[in-house]
Amino acid sequence: MKPSRLLPAVLAALVVLSAVLLVRDFIRGTGYETDLLALLPTDRRRPLVSQAIARMGEAGARKVVLLLKHKDLESAGRAADAAAAALKGREGVTHVLSRVDGDVFGIGRDFYLPFRYRLLSPAQRERLLKESDAGLLSRATESLYALLGPPRLAPLESDPFGLFSERLLEAASLSPLRVDGSRLTVRDGGDVWVVVFVDLSGQASSISQQQALAAVIDGAVLAAKTAGAAEVLRSGFILHSDRASRQAQREMWLIGTGSALGIMLLMLAVFRSLKPMALTMLSIGVGCLIAAGLSRLFFPHMHMLTFVFGSSIIGVAEDYSVHYVSGCADPNRPWDAEGRMREILPSLWLALVTTVAGYAALALLPFPILREMAVFSLLGLLGAWLATVAWLPLLSRRMPAIQLGPLPGLLERVWARWPRFDRGWGLKATLAVLLVLSVWGMTRLRPDDDVRRLFQSAPDLVREQGRVETLLRLPGAGTFFLLSAPDEQALLEREETLSEGLEEARRQGHIRDFQGVSQFVPSLRRQEADAALQWRRLYREGGLASRLFADLGSPEVAALARGQAQAATRSLTPQTWLDAPLSMPFRSLWMGKTASGWASVVALGGVEGAPAARALRGLAARVPGTVFVDELSDISSLMGSFRAGIARLLIPGYLLVALVLYFACGARTWRVLLPAALASVFTLGFFGLTGRNPDLFCILGLVLTLGMGIDYGIFFQHGETDDPRVALLSSSVAAITTWASFGLLALSQTAALQSFGLSTFLGILLSWLLAPCFHSAEAV
Repeated sequence: MKPSRLLPAVLAALVVLSAVLLVRDFIRGTGYETDLLALLPTDRRRPLVSQAIARMGEAGARKVVLLLKHKDLESAGRAADAAAAALKGREGVTHVLSRVDGDVFGIGRDFYLPFRYRLLSPAQRERLLKESDAGLLSRATESLYALLGPPRLAPLESDPFGLFSERLLEAASLSPLRVDGSRLTVRDGGDVWVVVFVDLSGQASSISQQQALAAVIDGAVLAAKTAGAAEVLRSGFILHSDRASRQAQREMWLIGTGSALGIMLLMLAVFRSLKPMALTMLSIGVGCLIAAGLSRLFFPHMHMLTFVFGSSIIGVAEDYSVHYVSGCADPNRPWDAEGRMREILPSLWLALVTTVAGYAALALLPFPILREMAVFSLLGLLGAWLATVAWLPLLSRRMPAIQLGPLPGLLERVWARWPRFDRGWGLKATLAVLLVLSVWGMTRLRPDDDVRRLFQSAPDLVREQGRVETLLRLPGAGTFFLLSAPDEQALLEREETLSEGLEEARRQGHIRDFQGVSQFVPSLRRQEADAALQWRRLYREGGLASRLFADLGSPEVAALARGQAQAATRSLTPQTWLDAPLSMPFRSLWMGKTASGWASVVALGGVEGAPAARALRGLAARVPGTVFVDELSDISSLMGSFRAGIARLLIPGYLLVALVLYFACGARTWRVLLPAALASVFTLGFFGLTGRNPDLFCILGLVLTLGMGIDYGIFFQHGETDDPRVALLSSSVAAITTWASFGLLALSQTAALQSFGLSTFLGILLSWLLAPCFHSAEAV
């Protein structure tokens, strides 16, 4: 086999194209994706669900909430003013609300007053339907003369029975927010929290903008504490994204720099010459350049975690060049660049195909982040492989005299004593014991498919956000009901039916709160029924209003009240509510007209545990057109199904690879494949024995063990002309750098990458240790 003479030119074109793409993106300021939700798959089977998730996420991405605590309102207010001053006018901050001007409650009263006859709570409706005339009159009279009763929000003739005032006060009680003077506050025991709402212009388009916004918020927190705030709580998506991007940058630098330095030092220690090291670093550099550049053609905004993961390919990409330059370590043969490439090209082809197959498995899964990681890694490996095959023979026609360091001699001595499967029963017995222990460990495995392992948020931010959600009774992210109907009125009616079930769920402790548009805008059917009920019991000629005003000595006011009720024919519609400023915090709940009808969201708060989720799913099944969306749980289940499916496919995968290898290795195929297979079993056993729960990424690490672990067997068994000591040297150098890369990845703070790095590290390490054990003399 001989590489095409066109390959060097093709590779040069790819390198130039990659460089041009990177320079273009640098000039344009194209940012990297840091949105944690971008890691997750979209629900292609239910596009409306995906739209709702995106809508809720977009609304949350533009909000930051600060809570400032003190014992007294005045001190907390000064801290709020200091925080607001640090935020106002800063780039990316569009609005800061630390004070409220005017009568906020009055704005809501004035908006709903024209519709007062059409707005009854379930308790009021029940009262008007069942309570006696005497009971209603007595209740109304007592409220008129009560000194400490709730305030009246409308004139007596407009609300003689106090139903409108009671309804508004009841709606206000659903939120813990109160207006104290000009401050929005929350009381918690003896402490007062002043709330500051911050609106951002949108999700930052670059890491630098994101970090600048986070720094502005940190400055506001510092200003509040300096002004006397006893404690400050923060909540906002931008804070989590910023922390995640900083962590990703640190890990990318650690893995990339650590791997590159390790390779350079190892190559210098082994070959004691700059040229083998330079050739190896050239192939790695080309691979990294092509990965970073050409990936942009597929993913214009790549996620930072892709680069963290991609940093580990440095330790894999050098395998090809290391096996090439290791030929200069053979003292029995003069260096021949083209001859060396002809000798190892079949092995390089097999190594590329098997490794590509391992990474390609990631691209088949419906997770955007895994596709990015797979494409980035595949392009990088292909670039490094092409650089080795196309450029290294041209650049290494002359190699300097190599004075090998102590490692080859050490490996030669180790090689002489390396246990062999064909020699005695010692190794066989050891492997049998390890197999038994591993199988026992595998019986202790308990899979962990929690999708939150993909984005490890900072514990302090998670705690603060949880406290903010509890204090303000905010709905949780990613858990809601999605309702759809042919028209908006049918949609509101379905929401009302669902709300009745949610009230019961709240009483049972399955949820803490819920928010839906129908709480603010009843359906027309309900509005007309409420208006008819009030007219029939209260305002008609001879109704209870006439009797009430007669008892009060003002019979003429009854006619006025009756006239107002009769004239109030206007109904409240969703669009009227949406056009009002008071709907602003809740507009994301109303999706409106969609391609398949009308849709809305009912947000939930305080959903905890599987029993609550089961109860809510059962409720959704009883309301037509309703879907319970628990995004994290759904995606965790999806990850679990893929983990189980891929695990089941590992054995057929080994059989398929065995079939491919048979055409190249013949009867030695089992010797090539068995080290990687045993390594996978031993790795799973290690996870079980040490109490580590496998996830999808652990299984994907075993897929890469299949793809890369057999490379060592290939280079031992397929090296027809290599001295086995040369094969051991090249395989050892390649293995050490691969361990380093995946070992560094195992130190990641992101649990999923940690699991992937550890399983791959163990799989590759064990594959390398076992491959020489199955070496046969016929392979030499």
